[in-house]
Amino acid sequence: SLPLAPTPVMADVPAHTPAGGKCPVTGASGANPHAYCPPQQGDSRAPCPAMNSMANHGYLPRDGKCVNASMIVSALQKCFKLSKPLAWFLTHGALTLLDQGSGNFELHDLARHNKIEHNGSLYHDDAGERDEYAPITFDEGLLDLVFEDSAKGIVMTPEDVAQVRVRREATSNPPLGFIHAELARGEIAIVLNMFNNPSPKLHEEGVPLLHRSAVSRLFRRLVGKKDSSETRQLDGAPIERMRYWFQHERLPEDWKPYHTTTLMETVVTVSRIRSEMHRLERL
Repeated sequence: SLPLAPTPVMADVPAHTPAGGKCPVTGASGANPHAYCPPQQGDSRAPCPAMNSMANHGYLPRDGKCVNASMIVSALQKCFKLSKPLAWFLTHGALTLLDQGSGNFELHDLARHNKIEHNGSLYHDDAGERDEYAPITFDEGLLDLVFEDSAKGIVMTPEDVAQVRVRREATSNPPLGFIHAELARGEIAIVLNMFNNPSPKLHEEGVPLLHRSAVSRLFRRLVGKKDSSETRQLDGAPIERMRYWFQHERLPEDWKPYHTTTLMETVVTVSRIRSEMHRLERL
């Protein structure tokens, strides 16, 4: 059997209730089966904050065990409002890289080094030379550096992320291969698109709104949809929201999934990150 990942443990927390969707910490059940409760002794967790937060909120089994592809696809749709094509592509693409097959697995399987997990993580240390599993706990210093690369100090844009990725990948030994480099860009592109809710206040502080293509603008005019800072996503995700999620693997209280994050939207954001990385690397 695979070794269990070390997990943060709250003292004197009762064991998970085996059925019924009840959170043993808050006692919430019924109308709110997705109340947060932290991982407990023996729970399995991944290097991925999305997977861990879905387990911490009960969208996946709270112990992180006996997980399968259909559970993950459903959880990504319900928890983060990813489109079904994007959720399916992420899940089955990841399990193909993991060579996991169609059976059950546990979240710590995702920490197998150089499968889905890779060196050059934004805020996790690289795996040791002879380590089969990568660290799942974040490095505070690396996390601080992520947000230092934001010129605005308010949100992270795709261009800000490109600076972080160029800096991190410069220290990766060996360098990231094509697939892992694309994975690294895709992971953070999805985060930016999940957390970029409209915010008139931040727009007033100078944060631009997400660019709409000419086709999108024409379609919205035809159907009578108005564009404003109250209805249009920010071009970037608030830093405070991202930091809270990365640190606590808990859904931010000031956030809810405002729109469906699609595969095409992710491809566009990845393209922006990649283009800016290539520009910076040529300097």
